[in-house]
Amino acid sequence: MLYCRSPTSFNSVKEEEFKRRGVNVVIYANQLMRATVPAIQKAATLILEKERAEECDSMLMPFQDIIRLIPKKNKGKLCRIHLRRSHPKKGNALLPKNLGAYFKGML
Repeated sequence: MLYCRSPTSFNSVKEEEFKRRGVNVVIYANQLMRATVPAIQKAATLILEKERAEECDSMLMPFQDIIRLIPKKNKGKLCRIHLRRSHPKKGNALLPKNLGAYFKGML
């Protein structure tokens, strides 16, 4: 049986203690999501102040590094699924036609 715990209210409890109490999955999603908010606020403030995004470049993870986080078995699927969402024949209407090929080449 799966016993899951999200330690939002139990942030001082170590995983070993959860394990002793029968928990076999600990999910830190709340902490990870909340950790992103300060970075997003800082980037948004810079963009609003400077009226452009260039000043955020030093804060950003390179796109190639993000792509490397996607398991190889899923790389081609990701692009196809994303581009088919808006229209099965035309691709995503919000993206330039050649952008799908660009991403597929990167994946």
